[in-house]
Amino acid sequence: MVILSQDKEILINFNNVQAINVHMNNKKQICAWFNVDNDPKGSVLLGEYETEERAKEILILIRDHLMNIERLNGSLPAIEAIAYSLMIQGKIFEMPEK
Repeated sequence: MVILSQDKEILINFNNVQAINVHMNNKKQICAWFNVDNDPKGSVLLGEYETEERAKEILILIRDHLMNIERLNGSLPAIEAIAYSLMIQGKIFEMPEK
């Protein structure tokens, strides 16, 4: 899966990401981490939202999108896989503006 940042300037290959989380110091930001040492040089800001609650909702959307892709690539019967592909519209997750 590929994630397009909120500002539409960065595409991130999810296969290279070790974690996505609500930033520890700014609870309104969502970051992708490429190492587990929390080194700021190893992270990318994916988006910033009005509240911590909205940022958490976006994390849930990302999780659900990933789960749908796994279903498409996995064990669903063909007709269900087609339905899922229509629901998620491909393998790009675009960070919401708000």
